[in-house]
Order: sequence, then C-alpha cells, then structure tokens
Amino acid sequence: MNFSGLVLAAVLVKSFTSLGLDLIPCYPEPEANLGLQYVTKLPENTGLIFKVPAGTEFHTHNCGFPIEWACFSGKFELLKLKLLPPKTSGHITPTGTQYVIETNKGFFTKKGIKEGDRFDLKSIRYSRTYRSVYDLPRTEGKR
Repeated sequence: MNFSGLVLAAVLVKSFTSLGLDLIPCYPEPEANLGLQYVTKLPENTGLIFKVPAGTEFHTHNCGFPIEWACFSGKFELLKLKLLPPKTSGHITPTGTQYVIETNKGFFTKKGIKEGDRFDLKSIRYSRTYRSVYDLPRTEGKR
C-alpha cells in the first residue's frame, strides 16, 4: 500500500486535573450574573465555570483585576482564549461556545494551553474551598 500524501490527525485530549485548576460552578442564574463582580482577589489555581450559549456578553465592570477568559465548545475544545482587562465590556462568546472558564491573568497561557486544545469534561475538578461564587472574598458590603 502507498500512504504518501496521507495526513493523519491525532487529537490529544488534555486533563483539567493535570492543570491543578479548581473550578467554581456558576450555573444558576444569580451566580452566573454575579461572577467576579466586586471580588477583591481570585485565589491562585481557582476559576469560575459558566454554561452559556454562544453570543453571550461578558464584562468586567466591577472586577478590579485582569482575568483570562477561555471559551469552550460542548466537546470542550478551546475556541477562544483572551485577556480581559478590568472594567471593560463587549466580550462576546464565539459561535459554538457552551462553556466559559475565567481564571487569573495568564493561567492557561503559562500552562501552554492554546486555542484548539481539547479537554476531558470528566476531568473537571470542583473547588472544595469555594463551593459558590458567594464564598469568594468581595469588597465590603457587596454580594
């Protein structure tokens, strides 16, 4: 057999567990709307995970620090990775987005993660310290 010119593509599926990332689910509407608003600091190796439709707008109006924003498809392929500066708006999830993860600035970049990488959804590790966005440290009187 002659296989010349045949290109084989292998999809390497990565594990969230290997990243050491603890996620806080933001699925119910009130938690999803609150997100990182008024949070004073996102603990290291912690992120928020949202289940959202494509075309959802994210903003960092009441967030005092930059975050790394990762948009994933339903098969957990990374569609978009972007740095969101504090106090900005108009960040729209791309077509095909079903999940968004927000982390501290540079979390994914420092780990060598790039657009097109695919992850195993079953490897998501939820935070034991912060069970809800309401548990994060916030500016006095803001919940």
